[in-house]
Amino acid sequence: MIESAANPTAVFASYGLCSKGGWGASIPIDENGPVDIPLLLCKALVQVGGLYAVFGRFLSWRADLLDATCLGYLRQVQAEYPPIALSAVASIVRRELGPSGLDLAAGLEGPALWSTLSRTAYLSRFRGQLIVVQVARDCVGLEHFIEFEHAMRAVRHPATVDIVSSVVIAQFRQWVRNGESLAKEKSFLDVLGHHQGETLVAYPVPIPELSNSSVLCWLAVEGRTASQLLSQGDPEIAVLIASAILEQFYSLSMVDADLDPEAMIVDRNHRLHFRRLNNPIAVPASLVDNGIKYTSAVLAGNASVSAQTLIRLMVSRPPLDLEKQLIDEFSGVEPELKINRWFPQSAGAFESNWRALARLKPTRPLFLDCLHRNLVAAGYWNSDAVGAGAPVVDAIAEAQSPVVGRLIRTQFGMLLNKETAVEWLLGSGLLVFGAFREMNRMAEELRDNDLTVGVASMEPAQPPVGKNRLSGVVVLACLLCILLMSLFWGATAPAPWHTVLRFLAVGSLPAMFWAVWRIG
Repeated sequence: MIESAANPTAVFASYGLCSKGGWGASIPIDENGPVDIPLLLCKALVQVGGLYAVFGRFLSWRADLLDATCLGYLRQVQAEYPPIALSAVASIVRRELGPSGLDLAAGLEGPALWSTLSRTAYLSRFRGQLIVVQVARDCVGLEHFIEFEHAMRAVRHPATVDIVSSVVIAQFRQWVRNGESLAKEKSFLDVLGHHQGETLVAYPVPIPELSNSSVLCWLAVEGRTASQLLSQGDPEIAVLIASAILEQFYSLSMVDADLDPEAMIVDRNHRLHFRRLNNPIAVPASLVDNGIKYTSAVLAGNASVSAQTLIRLMVSRPPLDLEKQLIDEFSGVEPELKINRWFPQSAGAFESNWRALARLKPTRPLFLDCLHRNLVAAGYWNSDAVGAGAPVVDAIAEAQSPVVGRLIRTQFGMLLNKETAVEWLLGSGLLVFGAFREMNRMAEELRDNDLTVGVASMEPAQPPVGKNRLSGVVVLACLLCILLMSLFWGATAPAPWHTVLRFLAVGSLPAMFWAVWRIG
């Protein structure tokens, strides 16, 4: 575990954050003074180091808790975590991978490629290719969390009540624990590997024979980091980052809870790659649609739908008055003025919504806070790129269209997949069979009970079904057959027939709607 560099209680007391010092002496607190107390807390956390500095990392981009001054300070702090020694990593590789790991361990190169709170990675070579070798640190001990929480209770200044509340401290522990398991990271990467080439953003693909729950290896990718491109005013990088954030939520049902521009690189083909997946959090699949509606409503400026869908991301059956309360909170939050900085309108809207939600619901799902965290961070990175010379573009708004477009194409491609088509065909057959069975049951009841159904109406009787309507039914049945056959054989038919069948499937859908309209 990364140890603290100073006594936390003494440091907090020196900044005037405690009601009592370490030896029981009263510390005067000027609650009405001009001092920015939350900023002092952030500086104290960094000075103490260890788990306290990690808490500072957790607070970065937390616009629900901190203002722009504090966020600006925390983003400048470079967290330093001593790497696991190269010799120790080599021992882990040899122990976990057996004969396959001997050459890999011998080829490890220093210095460390990265060293984060939970991971250390080095470069090595395997079959002539440059690969990343990543191992996990030991988990943070329970005693360290208990000590941390005890020390944070000494922070008593009124301006820090929300920042060091029990809810935030509990969520911090959840955030740290979520990123500790290498096996969990591998499971995410394995799933993402099945979608390789289908996403706008590329992710590491573990090499099966060199990866397990203790070691992860994948091919290294060359390129320039997102942080470098942001500082150079690259016109595309802010939109690429925003696309990654939206695509993770929309298409992959996940959020990176510790998004870092140093962990993203852009290759020669201008494609964004994640060098590592810092801290992935799964999003319940049932909530993804509401998340898409929420972000779309915010970008469209629709406060009512924004409130409705934001609430449904937290509560499955919300009280009727909760939406109105949130809309009232929306109107009561003034957008924060960023001094000497252009800030995108979309990120400002997400920031204000997050603060309004925090007033109403202090306890929220971690994935929802991390989604807002990433969107606010994307706004600041967008602002950085513009400040460095990039054209003024709202990156989140620009990213929405390509991400949604890719999502639609992917879903439609799944429909044209043979296996999916078979499942859909089976489901449709069962539905039709059920309908006919129900109609047959009703007919038998009418026959057995000799029921007579009549309708009293002042309107003239409707004419019987004519030839036009009957022909419409026949046309609809033919179109349905064409659609089903196209879906069934389109994925496996040889060229050029598979293209023809796919066009037939696409064309049959609007034709079926037309036929239904004619019948009606």
